[in-house]
Amino acid sequence: GTEPVDPTASDTYWIGPSATEDWPELCRTWESKNGKCKIFKDTMTSKLAYEEAMGDDGGRLFGFLRRLEEVNRRPLVLERLGESPPVWFQAEIFYLGEGDLPWYGPSFGEKPDKEGDIEVVFIPSDPARLETRIRVADEDEEWQPPTVFSPAGKLAVAGSVFVFGS
Repeated sequence: GTEPVDPTASDTYWIGPSATEDWPELCRTWESKNGKCKIFKDTMTSKLAYEEAMGDDGGRLFGFLRRLEEVNRRPLVLERLGESPPVWFQAEIFYLGEGDLPWYGPSFGEKPDKEGDIEVVFIPSDPARLETRIRVADEDEEWQPPTVFSPAGKLAVAGSVFVFGS
């Protein structure tokens, strides 16, 4: 089988910085049958960021996305639907309480405990798609199965099956 992209592997390297690129099709709210996530450009760093609400207390998972070279690619749930190739990102994920700022460095106190890692694959198409996989710290050695997202409020087409966001 195809192994997941591992940023510590010698044949994998970061492409960067993604902060200088504009991603209007990627930066938005995304929906899946499991919930919503948001990709946006962080105003303090101009880096791409991932955020997902957790529970009803205002807490959320947060991570700065780093663009990856397409090495050791795994098969995608959705085949490429558009002319442009998928774009791969990965991030360390941290839990932030309601109103908490991301950790920007030592001047923001102690670095929070890492909750895990997330892989985000942006699939340019019409409409665009997003695939995410997580690996929970201290629980998962392998990546969990992928979740497919569609732009919030948009009809998603996977093959000949119509999928609606929840």
